[in-house]
Amino acid sequence: MYSIETMVSTNTFHEPFARVTQAIASLAHEVPQVDFVECRVWHSKTSVPEHAHANLYQFDYFTGGKGSYTVDGVGHEVRPSTLYMVPPGKLHSIESSQDKPLDNLSVKFRLESTDLSFLPASLELEEKLSGRVTTLFRQLVSEVILNERESQVIGCLRLSELLILVLRHFRETQLPHDIHPLVAAATLYIHEHFDEQMSLDGLGRAVGSAGEHLCRVFKKETGTTPFTFLRRYRVEKAKGELERTQETVGSIAGRCGFRTSKDMNRVFQAIIGMSPSEYRRSLD
Repeated sequence: MYSIETMVSTNTFHEPFARVTQAIASLAHEVPQVDFVECRVWHSKTSVPEHAHANLYQFDYFTGGKGSYTVDGVGHEVRPSTLYMVPPGKLHSIESSQDKPLDNLSVKFRLESTDLSFLPASLELEEKLSGRVTTLFRQLVSEVILNERESQVIGCLRLSELLILVLRHFRETQLPHDIHPLVAAATLYIHEHFDEQMSLDGLGRAVGSAGEHLCRVFKKETGTTPFTFLRRYRVEKAKGELERTQETVGSIAGRCGFRTSKDMNRVFQAIIGMSPSEYRRSLD
């Protein structure tokens, strides 16, 4: 059975890169839902005891003060221009120093189909990006606390922009750079357009290459062809739909880029070893 992590071989195409590009593409279709925001100046020696949020991500950004931020038992000194991130279910705690209380922005939010759990607990940002993150964070907090429908929507869109900036920064600064640019571009295009019909020549044109050349490079770098990668990615998206919804196989097939439900059944059987209906029944 293939998963997102094993959609390509582990030659030079790295799993973290695949996760980041998938997350960026998913955010084009899914808007995060803000559950809680806060702009807080801490009192001296204040602390938040260890706890976890079952279904919420938490991002914290400190604009002043000193303290510690602990995630899953690992402590991090609070530093300027650093974003602290906690995925659902992870234990975390915060402690402010006595002489320089913390000053921070915080958001808790939900994502149904976008996985951000691979991000590190702390991510230091470059000065230029830090300013943009601070502005976006303040904007989303100020919109959400108005508690009006329109402002809630704007706040969620600001959070989407913030998440994409963070993901791009992580990809550019934390991941190896030995991935062939054509493979990177083709993979991102597939993640963003998997629900559309495409040809090899069309995919090549989208990334600035001849189709045959792209296919040779992609197979050399990853051990598989672009369209094998595409089919497996579509199956993964279909699996998610089967798990989360009660939509018909035909409806899911169309949304995941398959021409017909029969086409989805055939590819699903070849990759997963069972039909979509059998897979859904296996979840019970």
